[in-house]
Amino acid sequence: MYVVKRNGTRELLSAGALEKYLGELAKGLDVNVPRLASKIMQGLHDGVKTTEIDTLAAETAAYQTTDHPDYSSLAARITVASLHKSTFGSLYETAKTLYGL
Repeated sequence: MYVVKRNGTRELLSAGALEKYLGELAKGLDVNVPRLASKIMQGLHDGVKTTEIDTLAAETAAYQTTDHPDYSSLAARITVASLHKSTFGSLYETAKTLYGL
């Protein structure tokens, strides 16, 4: 399955890559990363944007909060990581790029 990255390029996505990404964000949390990655993969389609993967991953983790409260923390970490990827090193650079200032 191919994904469209933020810069517009297409890249092959594997379940292993998704698990690795989630595993890094889940350090210190009591969550089942392989099971979560599997659920996320079921909701993906060819050509999905990485921003959409982040949204689906955060939503899927949030739904698992009934299993363990650490999933809520993981959902927040996924959201913050996604926001960091969408911004630049400073508020000025971000505003300049996004709003043409």
